[in-house]
Amino acid sequence: QQALREAGLALDEIRPGALRDLRAALAYEPATQRAMTELQGRERAAQLVAGIKYEERVNREPELYAARLVKMCHRLEAKHERLSGWEQAEARGKVAAELKSIAGALKRDPQLESVMRVQAKTLGITPGSWLGRVLQAPTMERAIGQSIGRDHERGRGLDMSM
Repeated sequence: QQALREAGLALDEIRPGALRDLRAALAYEPATQRAMTELQGRERAAQLVAGIKYEERVNREPELYAARLVKMCHRLEAKHERLSGWEQAEARGKVAAELKSIAGALKRDPQLESVMRVQAKTLGITPGSWLGRVLQAPTMERAIGQSIGRDHERGRGLDMSM
């Protein structure tokens, strides 16, 4: 653990933000995840550097960031759907909080919101989906208030409201 922390600090000294980008690549990019578990030596290092470089692009290009957000939202919505029953209310609430955070970030970034609106169909955002409703909401408050998944369709958004 200590060696890993020191390596991360050294990496950030060489290129500020590299550790953050590596963590993001490990969290969101399957090729980078596989490199950590299946590769070794130079091959692993090359793939990790590629992951860091890709994260730099995600941070610079709103289209790539938009695609990532859509994937995250789809995963979170699916997870929310699987969490049914009162015994999973806490876990469902955590997922709802993550989606609420995404909605707030989206409404605070007009450029990102614009990219997502223009490319909605290409990105797989349907008008009735949670993300589609967030994009249609005129204000951040309304966007954050969107209920998730079937609760919206059934009109039972009270306990699931964000």
